Amino acid sequence: MAVALGGRLHGDDMRVRRVVVDSREAGPGDLFFALAGTRTHGHTFLEDAFHRGASAAVVEDASLAAWPIIEVPDTAAALLAMAAHERRASGARVVGITGSSGKTITKDLARAALSTTYRVHASPRSFNNQVGLPLTILGAGPGTDVLVCEIGAGVLGEISRLCEVARPDVGIVTNVGLAHVETFGSPRRIRRAKAELVEALPARGLAILNADDRVVRRYASRTVAGLLTYGRSIGAMVRAEDVVVGPDGRASFTLVAQGSRVRVELQAPGEHLVANALAAAACATGMGVPATTCAEAFRHAELSPWRMEVATRPDGVVILNDAYNANPGSMEAALKTARAMACPQGRAVAVLGHMAQLGRWSSREHRRIGARAAALAFDRLVLVGVEAWGIADGAARAGMPESRMAVCRDLDEAVACVSMSVQAGDIVLVKGSRVVGLERLASVLLSGAAERVTAAGVETGASRSAAPWP
Repeated sequence: MAVALGGRLHGDDMRVRRVVVDSREAGPGDLFFALAGTRTHGHTFLEDAFHRGASAAVVEDASLAAWPIIEVPDTAAALLAMAAHERRASGARVVGITGSSGKTITKDLARAALSTTYRVHASPRSFNNQVGLPLTILGAGPGTDVLVCEIGAGVLGEISRLCEVARPDVGIVTNVGLAHVETFGSPRRIRRAKAELVEALPARGLAILNADDRVVRRYASRTVAGLLTYGRSIGAMVRAEDVVVGPDGRASFTLVAQGSRVRVELQAPGEHLVANALAAAACATGMGVPATTCAEAFRHAELSPWRMEVATRPDGVVILNDAYNANPGSMEAALKTARAMACPQGRAVAVLGHMAQLGRWSSREHRRIGARAAALAFDRLVLVGVEAWGIADGAARAGMPESRMAVCRDLDEAVACVSMSVQAGDIVLVKGSRVVGLERLASVLLSGAAERVTAAGVETGASRSAAPWP
């Protein structure tokens, strides 16, 4: 393996069972990659990894040879090289999923449907970057038939580089929006980047494209692979008809695929999840899984945490936790879902953090989301951190009374603001970008306890209003 990584072995040769990049997860038989982070280097945690039982480590510093190590010039590059080596030796088919939003839920649903027929390994969490993708590949067992990978990007060319490692046979593009536009530099670069997945597919492969997204539709001309489209458009090869959203926010629809028509009921709320289910169904039916089997799998699919999770407190307050991440498209979809779920006697409350990495589009998009919340007639809007002030500004300009808004300095203040106001029947949406950490707030709100939340990483600022409803 040292040769495959372009490195030099210091110590005895040995067999390892697993790769880890977090020393806290290390155990006997593990190979620890000491990766460079934004604030510190993995070398700092080398002793901890070996203390926990790691068998060897991949490092850049030969002076650490007190332990069994592989010395390489660049540990991040070595991790990708190891994954590429494993991928070349694997007989599994690889499904790659990209898009501005919906990658993880599409992955979860595709895994559920494909697992009815194949031995499937999928990203354990939202593993979609130059660390997560190789960990997904390296985590697959020797008997894996299908490997489902999320493939994300923040710059042009990143998806291409990850595809050189993953070598996908099937590529799904969910949509193209403004997510990470700050690092990409422009919407045009985002549009160009998302095409890199289908451009990497072989002629024997399969490109699965969202027919309802005008940008994604045009990717059909960018691939030599076979084509399968999905959506609610009449021309989509796999489509949804008769979409119905129940009072609990959950959607059902008739799946039309491969000559079959079958009713599908989704277990998580949100009409926007219909598109994710269609993408997963297109993937599974394109790989030989019957549509009826897909429908049954979706009914019981386990979704990743903090994505449209619904829980009801003993006092009747409903928490809709979609706190994993946020961009303009997913924020608007979550707001629409929460408003639809509010019962006639209850009120709709949105607890929102800012949307990160929008660059010069940030002010415009935050104001637009605020205006959308006002148009949807939310009863209460609670913003967390000064970077979310633009949402309040947009809502105020759209006519929402200031008495129904609060801009809180941190998570603790937001918890207090919501807790003093909600009552049975209210639905509380919690959503923001990953850096805000609103899943902690959702957990405290769900418990109903008056405990404090550690607000690390949340910007602070003057509180605009933290009063209960009039």
